[in-house]
Amino acid sequence: MHRRVACCIVGLLVVASVVAPAAAATTPDEAIGMPEEFDPDSVSLSAALQADGDADWQFTYRMRLTNENETAAFEELQDDVQANTSTYVDRFRSRITETVASAESATGRNMSVGNVSVSTRVNSLNEDSLGVVTYSFEWGSFAAVEGDTVAAGDALEGFYLDNETSLTVSWPDGYEAAEIDPEGERPREDAVVWSGPLEFGAGQPSVVVAPSDEETTTEDNTVDLTDTEGGPSDANSGGAPSLATLAGGLLVVLAVAGGGWLYWSRNGRDEGDGPVPTPGDTGGGGAAAAAADDGDEDAGEPSESEQNEPPAELLSNEERVERFLESQGGRAKQQAVVEELGWTEAKTSQVVKQMREDDQLESFRIGRENVLKLPDADDLDE
Repeated sequence: MHRRVACCIVGLLVVASVVAPAAAATTPDEAIGMPEEFDPDSVSLSAALQADGDADWQFTYRMRLTNENETAAFEELQDDVQANTSTYVDRFRSRITETVASAESATGRNMSVGNVSVSTRVNSLNEDSLGVVTYSFEWGSFAAVEGDTVAAGDALEGFYLDNETSLTVSWPDGYEAAEIDPEGERPREDAVVWSGPLEFGAGQPSVVVAPSDEETTTEDNTVDLTDTEGGPSDANSGGAPSLATLAGGLLVVLAVAGGGWLYWSRNGRDEGDGPVPTPGDTGGGGAAAAAADDGDEDAGEPSESEQNEPPAELLSNEERVERFLESQGGRAKQQAVVEELGWTEAKTSQVVKQMREDDQLESFRIGRENVLKLPDADDLDE
């Protein structure tokens, strides 16, 4: 039992790459075989900016050890990491290098990965202990630098943080924040923290810092990451949402059992599937909005039920899945949900997993396909 749990944790910690098609058909914890009893309590991602644009990154997993089995399993993991450190480091370096290479392509900056390391420790916490695993590395040219101004965030656009994950960005001594978007918690003067659940929008997250003894102005010192209309910059996207430049890349999946996932939200959506438009905005929206705004006058009036349905952009993730399944008679392949909603496989798996835990849907396999079914699907068929 101990060896099995430890091996599962090993698999959990080294996954940091695009989900393979075979794995995407299953939920995250099914793909890695992680037992539910070993559920990390939190995942912390932190980036310490440097004046030259490099950043020291840490991925930290904290797991409360509440019984002898969990403690023994974590001790075995510690022994394995100590005995095979190079294996852990090499696998993580390989995967994170792929992610950084995609960010390099998206931003146009030459980037690098260096000083990769892994460590484990046990912290005492009242009567319980906390098992901690940390991966560290240096991300070269993570932030853009113009003069003395350091602007970070373009390499992270579209991050999705679940409710167990937080992202911290800090900056060097002698610097102060000129821009932080969206607003986050400020535990100290030189850092900002965002806690999930949170999906960053276009141009987010954005952290712009400059030396505190110099006045920072947009005209002279700041790096403007948006155009004059307030939308995404055209520098890398040719006018399309900047997430389009991330096609197939920058999907970092830090597999943590029981739903502790960090998702990289990548393109695959229509332009209107971005930030929620205002009620008067007729340019965006999902499938429902698109149907409502169809210019074909011969298509006929929408049914009364369609008129009463709220726009897709006003629904929660779970409600959007339910609506799609209802439109399909109560059941559909999970891949169809991915394609219809324009989500990544990772985000879809996370939403599906939470809905299963809340008894909002059921799932089963047909061959290599994952099929989703509403509990009352049989009634819908009738």
